[in-house]
Amino acid sequence: MKFSMIPFIFIFQIVFLSLAVRTTLLAKNISNIQAKSLFVIIALLVIWGPISTYFALNGVYKLPFVMNNLPSFWYSMVPILLLMGPWLFSSRFKTSINKIIESVGIHKVVFFEGIRILAIGGIIKGMRGEFSAEFAFFIGIPDFIFGALSLLAGYLLYKKSLPLKWVLFLNIFGFIIIIPFALVVINLGIPGPWHIIHSTPDTVSMLEYPMAVASTVVVPIFVVINVFIINYVLSLKAIRPT
Repeated sequence: MKFSMIPFIFIFQIVFLSLAVRTTLLAKNISNIQAKSLFVIIALLVIWGPISTYFALNGVYKLPFVMNNLPSFWYSMVPILLLMGPWLFSSRFKTSINKIIESVGIHKVVFFEGIRILAIGGIIKGMRGEFSAEFAFFIGIPDFIFGALSLLAGYLLYKKSLPLKWVLFLNIFGFIIIIPFALVVINLGIPGPWHIIHSTPDTVSMLEYPMAVASTVVVPIFVVINVFIINYVLSLKAIRPT
Protein backbone atom coordinates (compact mmCIF):
# COMPACT_ATOMS: atom_id res chain seq x y z
CA MET A 1 0.00 0.00 0.00
CA LYS A 2 1.34 3.42 -0.96
CA PHE A 3 1.76 5.96 1.84
CA SER A 4 -0.62 8.85 1.41
CA MET A 5 -1.76 11.89 3.34
CA ILE A 6 -5.33 11.39 2.11
CA PRO A 7 -6.46 9.11 4.98
CA PHE A 8 -5.07 11.66 7.46
CA ILE A 9 -6.95 14.46 5.72
CA PHE A 10 -10.11 12.38 6.02
CA ILE A 11 -9.48 11.84 9.73
CA PHE A 12 -8.95 15.57 10.14
CA GLN A 13 -12.24 16.25 8.34
CA ILE A 14 -14.12 13.90 10.65
CA VAL A 15 -12.53 15.39 13.76
CA PHE A 16 -13.30 18.93 12.59
CA LEU A 17 -16.93 18.10 11.76
CA SER A 18 -17.42 16.28 15.07
CA LEU A 19 -15.94 19.12 17.11
CA ALA A 20 -18.03 21.63 15.16
CA VAL A 21 -21.23 19.79 16.04
CA ARG A 22 -20.14 19.43 19.67
CA THR A 23 -19.28 23.14 19.93
CA THR A 24 -22.68 24.09 18.56
CA LEU A 25 -24.46 21.70 20.90
CA LEU A 26 -22.61 23.02 23.95
CA ALA A 27 -23.52 26.55 22.90
CA LYS A 28 -27.15 25.35 22.85
CA ASN A 29 -27.57 26.52 19.27
CA ILE A 30 -28.86 23.10 18.20
CA SER A 31 -30.92 20.54 20.10
CA ASN A 32 -29.75 17.12 21.26
CA ILE A 33 -31.86 15.49 18.56
CA GLN A 34 -30.30 17.66 15.85
CA ALA A 35 -26.82 16.90 17.15
CA LYS A 36 -27.52 13.15 17.24
CA SER A 37 -28.73 13.19 13.63
CA LEU A 38 -25.57 15.02 12.59
CA PHE A 39 -23.37 12.57 14.49
CA VAL A 40 -25.15 9.69 12.71
CA ILE A 41 -24.24 11.22 9.36
CA ILE A 42 -20.63 11.68 10.48
CA ALA A 43 -20.58 8.04 11.64
CA LEU A 44 -21.80 6.93 8.21
CA LEU A 45 -18.99 8.93 6.62
CA VAL A 46 -16.53 7.17 8.94
CA ILE A 47 -17.89 3.81 7.78
CA TRP A 48 -17.74 4.80 4.12
CA GLY A 49 -14.08 5.85 4.32
CA PRO A 50 -12.67 2.33 4.94
CA ILE A 51 -15.17 0.80 2.49
CA SER A 52 -14.02 3.12 -0.30
CA THR A 53 -10.40 2.43 0.64
CA TYR A 54 -11.07 -1.31 0.34
CA PHE A 55 -12.68 -0.81 -3.08
CA ALA A 56 -9.71 1.27 -4.24
CA LEU A 57 -7.10 -1.20 -3.00
CA ASN A 58 -8.92 -4.13 -4.62
CA GLY A 59 -9.48 -2.52 -8.00
CA VAL A 60 -13.25 -2.24 -7.75
CA TYR A 61 -13.23 1.28 -9.16
CA LYS A 62 -11.19 0.07 -12.15
CA LEU A 63 -13.63 -2.62 -13.23
CA PRO A 64 -14.70 -2.24 -16.88
CA PHE A 65 -18.27 -1.55 -15.80
CA VAL A 66 -17.07 1.43 -13.78
CA MET A 67 -14.68 2.88 -16.35
CA ASN A 68 -17.15 2.53 -19.20
CA ASN A 69 -19.89 4.49 -17.43
CA LEU A 70 -18.44 7.94 -16.72
CA PRO A 71 -17.55 7.06 -13.12
CA SER A 72 -16.66 10.51 -11.82
CA PHE A 73 -20.28 11.59 -12.20
CA TRP A 74 -21.53 8.97 -9.76
CA TYR A 75 -18.81 7.09 -7.88
CA SER A 76 -18.27 10.00 -5.49
CA MET A 77 -21.94 10.38 -4.58
CA VAL A 78 -22.03 8.65 -1.17
CA PRO A 79 -20.72 11.57 0.94
CA ILE A 80 -22.66 14.05 -1.16
CA LEU A 81 -25.93 12.18 -0.67
CA LEU A 82 -25.29 11.70 3.05
CA LEU A 83 -24.71 15.42 3.57
CA MET A 84 -26.76 17.06 0.84
CA GLY A 85 -29.81 14.80 1.05
CA PRO A 86 -30.95 16.04 4.49
CA TRP A 87 -29.80 19.58 3.65
CA LEU A 88 -31.96 19.72 0.52
CA PHE A 89 -35.09 18.24 2.04
CA SER A 90 -35.04 19.46 5.63
CA SER A 91 -35.15 23.15 6.52
CA ARG A 92 -34.29 22.20 10.10
CA PHE A 93 -31.12 20.45 8.94
CA LYS A 94 -30.20 23.47 6.81
CA THR A 95 -30.71 25.73 9.82
CA SER A 96 -28.52 23.40 11.91
CA ILE A 97 -25.67 23.71 9.40
CA ASN A 98 -25.92 27.51 9.48
CA LYS A 99 -25.91 27.42 13.28
CA ILE A 100 -22.77 25.28 13.22
CA ILE A 101 -20.94 27.72 10.95
CA GLU A 102 -22.08 30.59 13.16
CA SER A 103 -21.01 28.85 16.37
CA VAL A 104 -17.63 27.67 15.09
CA GLY A 105 -16.92 30.92 13.27
CA ILE A 106 -16.98 31.43 9.53
CA HIS A 107 -13.25 32.20 9.61
CA LYS A 108 -12.45 28.76 11.03
CA VAL A 109 -14.59 26.96 8.46
CA VAL A 110 -13.00 28.89 5.61
CA PHE A 111 -9.55 28.27 7.08
CA PHE A 112 -10.42 24.56 7.27
CA GLU A 113 -11.05 24.59 3.51
CA GLY A 114 -7.46 25.76 3.14
CA ILE A 115 -6.39 22.13 3.50
CA ARG A 116 -6.98 21.94 -0.23
CA ILE A 117 -3.60 23.63 -0.57
CA LEU A 118 -2.24 20.08 -0.31
CA ALA A 119 -3.19 19.69 -3.95
CA ILE A 120 0.39 20.80 -4.47
CA GLY A 121 1.37 17.15 -3.98
CA GLY A 122 -0.52 16.17 -7.12
CA ILE A 123 0.94 19.13 -9.01
CA ILE A 124 4.48 18.03 -8.14
CA LYS A 125 3.71 14.45 -9.15
CA GLY A 126 2.27 15.71 -12.43
CA MET A 127 5.46 17.63 -13.12
CA ARG A 128 7.49 14.50 -12.37
CA GLY A 129 5.41 12.34 -14.69
CA GLU A 130 4.02 10.29 -11.79
CA PHE A 131 0.47 11.60 -12.16
CA SER A 132 -1.81 12.87 -14.91
CA ALA A 133 -0.29 16.14 -16.09
CA GLU A 134 -3.67 17.27 -17.45
CA PHE A 135 -5.41 16.74 -14.13
CA ALA A 136 -2.55 18.36 -12.22
CA PHE A 137 -2.64 21.42 -14.49
CA PHE A 138 -6.37 21.95 -15.01
CA ILE A 139 -7.57 20.84 -11.56
CA GLY A 140 -4.59 20.64 -9.20
CA ILE A 141 -3.34 24.18 -9.77
CA PRO A 142 -6.77 25.85 -9.34
CA ASP A 143 -7.39 23.69 -6.25
CA PHE A 144 -4.06 24.74 -4.78
CA ILE A 145 -4.92 28.39 -5.47
CA PHE A 146 -8.30 27.93 -3.79
CA GLY A 147 -6.61 26.40 -0.74
CA ALA A 148 -4.11 29.25 -0.49
CA LEU A 149 -6.84 31.88 -0.89
CA SER A 150 -8.94 30.12 1.76
CA LEU A 151 -6.08 30.34 4.26
CA LEU A 152 -5.71 34.03 3.48
CA ALA A 153 -9.48 34.59 3.62
CA GLY A 154 -9.74 32.78 6.95
CA TYR A 155 -7.06 35.02 8.41
CA LEU A 156 -8.68 38.19 7.04
CA LEU A 157 -12.09 37.11 8.34
CA TYR A 158 -10.53 36.60 11.75
CA LYS A 159 -9.19 40.15 11.53
CA LYS A 160 -12.64 41.30 10.35
CA SER A 161 -11.09 42.87 7.28
CA LEU A 162 -12.74 40.83 4.52
CA PRO A 163 -16.29 41.44 3.24
CA LEU A 164 -18.36 38.26 3.29
CA LYS A 165 -19.23 38.66 -0.39
CA TRP A 166 -15.65 37.61 -1.19
CA VAL A 167 -16.19 34.42 0.82
CA LEU A 168 -19.16 33.71 -1.44
CA PHE A 169 -17.14 34.22 -4.62
CA LEU A 170 -14.24 32.17 -3.26
CA ASN A 171 -16.46 29.19 -2.44
CA ILE A 172 -18.21 29.34 -5.80
CA PHE A 173 -14.72 29.10 -7.30
CA GLY A 174 -13.87 26.16 -5.03
CA PHE A 175 -17.09 24.41 -6.03
CA ILE A 176 -16.76 24.77 -9.81
CA ILE A 177 -13.17 23.51 -9.78
CA ILE A 178 -14.64 20.11 -8.91
CA ILE A 179 -18.18 20.37 -10.32
CA PRO A 180 -18.11 20.23 -13.26
CA PHE A 181 -14.46 20.58 -14.28
CA ALA A 182 -12.74 17.81 -12.28
CA LEU A 183 -15.58 15.40 -13.07
CA VAL A 184 -15.15 16.04 -16.80
CA VAL A 185 -11.34 15.85 -16.82
CA ILE A 186 -11.37 12.49 -15.02
CA ASN A 187 -13.67 10.96 -17.62
CA LEU A 188 -11.64 12.38 -20.50
CA GLY A 189 -8.58 10.43 -19.37
CA ILE A 190 -9.98 6.95 -18.71
CA PRO A 191 -11.23 4.28 -21.13
CA GLY A 192 -14.86 5.03 -21.83
CA PRO A 193 -17.19 7.07 -24.04
CA TRP A 194 -15.37 10.38 -23.36
CA HIS A 195 -11.80 9.09 -23.62
CA ILE A 196 -9.81 11.70 -25.57
CA ILE A 197 -6.72 12.22 -23.35
CA HIS A 198 -4.26 9.45 -24.15
CA SER A 199 -1.12 10.76 -22.48
CA THR A 200 0.65 8.64 -19.86
CA PRO A 201 0.04 8.58 -16.96
CA ASP A 202 -3.66 9.13 -17.49
CA THR A 203 -6.50 9.80 -15.06
CA VAL A 204 -7.01 6.09 -14.38
CA SER A 205 -4.95 6.91 -11.29
CA MET A 206 -8.08 8.68 -9.98
CA LEU A 207 -9.66 5.22 -9.76
CA GLU A 208 -6.72 3.73 -7.85
CA TYR A 209 -5.59 4.05 -4.24
CA PRO A 210 -4.97 6.65 -2.88
CA MET A 211 -6.56 9.09 -5.36
CA ALA A 212 -9.82 7.12 -5.54
CA VAL A 213 -10.26 7.71 -1.82
CA ALA A 214 -9.77 11.43 -2.38
CA SER A 215 -12.34 11.37 -5.20
CA THR A 216 -14.95 9.33 -3.32
CA VAL A 217 -14.52 10.60 0.23
CA VAL A 218 -12.32 13.63 0.90
CA VAL A 219 -13.06 15.92 -2.05
CA PRO A 220 -16.87 15.45 -1.92
CA ILE A 221 -16.84 16.55 1.73
CA PHE A 222 -14.92 19.69 0.83
CA VAL A 223 -17.30 20.43 -2.04
CA VAL A 224 -20.36 20.06 0.18
CA ILE A 225 -18.77 22.45 2.67
CA ASN A 226 -18.40 24.93 -0.22
CA VAL A 227 -22.17 24.67 -0.69
CA PHE A 228 -22.82 25.09 3.04
CA ILE A 229 -20.67 28.23 3.19
CA ILE A 230 -22.33 29.71 0.10
CA ASN A 231 -25.77 29.13 1.61
CA TYR A 232 -24.67 30.56 4.96
CA VAL A 233 -23.40 33.78 3.41
CA LEU A 234 -26.53 34.16 1.31
CA SER A 235 -28.72 33.49 4.33
CA LEU A 236 -27.11 36.45 6.07
CA LYS A 237 -28.05 38.61 3.08
CA ALA A 238 -24.44 39.71 3.08
CA ILE A 239 -24.36 40.48 -0.62
CA ARG A 240 -25.31 44.02 -1.43
CA PRO A 241 -25.27 45.71 -4.84
CA THR A 242 -22.43 48.16 -5.19
